[in-house]
Amino acid sequence: MQEKRPRVCVGVIVENPRKEVLLLCSHKWQDGWVVPGGGVEWGETFEEAARREVREETGLSITSVRCIGTQEAVFPKNFHRKRHFVFINLVAKTKGRKVTLNHESHDYRWIRPTQALRTVTFGGGTKNFITMFLKMNRSEKD
Repeated sequence: MQEKRPRVCVGVIVENPRKEVLLLCSHKWQDGWVVPGGGVEWGETFEEAARREVREETGLSITSVRCIGTQEAVFPKNFHRKRHFVFINLVAKTKGRKVTLNHESHDYRWIRPTQALRTVTFGGGTKNFITMFLKMNRSEKD
């Protein structure tokens, strides 16, 4: 039986040198496109969780990990189970482009964030997360 508490998770926008971000198609989110991520383990920092989850789900190594915000999802309709999530939104860089998926996803794509917002069916709060990422990048350039 699931413990009735929010689950703290990291979500990671992984950006490659071409300024594309990695999206995964996940059966857990009714085949919606999401970023790599998952639950924070006991005694693990958000950065450690991000590095572990990205490596487990994609085989990629990441650098320059930083937090850009949080989101909450209480019983999201498109998740395969009834859950309450607290998402720590992180961004990171990678030099790699070769992705090796684990069992949690069945497809991936590297895509420009603005193009993703126009063309992708997202799972969870991924659309809001990418919008947050784009706003952050605009403000850094000002």
